[in-house]
Amino acid sequence: MENLSKTIRNHKNTTQTISGTIAAIGLEKVGQKTAGVLVTPAVWVLNYSADGSKPSGVDAGIYASGFLSAGASVAVSLMKSVLDDDLQRKFEMATKSEPPKYAPFIKTCYHFASNPQLINAQRIASKGGTAWMHSNGLWLYITDSRGNMVADYKPKSAVKVYQPVYPFQRNNNGSLIWGQTK
Repeated sequence: MENLSKTIRNHKNTTQTISGTIAAIGLEKVGQKTAGVLVTPAVWVLNYSADGSKPSGVDAGIYASGFLSAGASVAVSLMKSVLDDDLQRKFEMATKSEPPKYAPFIKTCYHFASNPQLINAQRIASKGGTAWMHSNGLWLYITDSRGNMVADYKPKSAVKVYQPVYPFQRNNNGSLIWGQTK
């Protein structure tokens, strides 16, 4: 039973995308086009109420593009859901390699801004935070309980670590000078 629940958790986004698409197509085929269009937002509401997850800007863009080209939107959303599932598995693996008391404050650099993870990690370090690349390739950072960057965290399982250089100094553009510590 544990393996089944782990499989479901590992493929949650893909499963929801496929079943939501089938439900929407089915509803449209029986004349309930409006209900079909509302399947995706309904899933977003359920996810938010169940685990607090919200759709990303990319998810909303894919949903909106479905009004222009349903086929392309379905194809892109399937690919994105597979990537989201992979990202979630890597995130869970990475947070398990850190002390449990810090796990709730670890975040992925992927969601920090609309840049590649490496650029986001560098921006985090320049803003006073610690960012690191886990051995699975995922870039992470940590905040305190109020969401402030933590400058002196020492990750347990890191391939690279970016942190502000101590004593803190600002460069010409006002950001903190940072370096790679590993």
